[in-house]
Amino acid sequence: MLSSLLAGQSAVAGDRVFVRGSEEGRGVLRERNGECFVITPEHVVDSSARIRVIDEKRHEVSARFEASYAPDLTVLRLAAGPVSCSFLWDKGRGLSARLAKATVAVVLAQGATGATERFYMRVVSHSDRTVTIRPQSGDDRLRQGLSGSMVEIAGRPAGMLMQVDAETGEGLVFRQDYVTSVMAPFFAVKAGKKVARAEGFHVEQKRFSALVTKGTAIRAGPSVLARSIRQLRVGVVVNVTGRVTGRNWYRIDGGAEEGGFVPSDAVQPL
Repeated sequence: MLSSLLAGQSAVAGDRVFVRGSEEGRGVLRERNGECFVITPEHVVDSSARIRVIDEKRHEVSARFEASYAPDLTVLRLAAGPVSCSFLWDKGRGLSARLAKATVAVVLAQGATGATERFYMRVVSHSDRTVTIRPQSGDDRLRQGLSGSMVEIAGRPAGMLMQVDAETGEGLVFRQDYVTSVMAPFFAVKAGKKVARAEGFHVEQKRFSALVTKGTAIRAGPSVLARSIRQLRVGVVVNVTGRVTGRNWYRIDGGAEEGGFVPSDAVQPL
């Protein structure tokens, strides 16, 4: 059993947690330099001043923002307490091959009481970043408050549930290999080193349409030094989903493409 776990580098059941911030959600624990952090969708905690995390043993501790990563992922630092995590993290290797054969996915939602709800879903589509899942029956319809739940395929973590369609009960999942890639700058930091300042930022939730008034690049982070994703032409309408606290940058939804950040003076709210 131990050898199979090590071979797969698989996250274990105890690494799932319940998160209460600006709304209820879930998260997954991941270790860095002997310390546990929580990965959860940013919209779950948003700008909440009080964040609580509860593990499967009903241990409850407070948490605070550590870093945010587009699109909609946040790292939380846990206060000192009894919550612990394993040293195993499934990086999603071989996930594409599993998805090519997969028909069933299981959503594992950690509850505040320590119990785990399971929702059995059908895999209906997938891309290099996301997986779309649909309930197998009416009893398995997903609901609001499950964002951040671990999703398994063939007994291994396949991603994190990010969005739920309240009408259909369908879910949008960020693939495990994609989450690993997005979080790589944070979890690659060795003991004694600090994460680059540019990685630590907070996004206040805002939602409105805006007109691009000057040519600009969508960037992976709120900085002109961040990776350029693609150029935006003047006259294009974009959907703003947040504003970076203390910086003149907006986060925008990329729709079917990768989203990111643009300078606030490059767009005009409609």
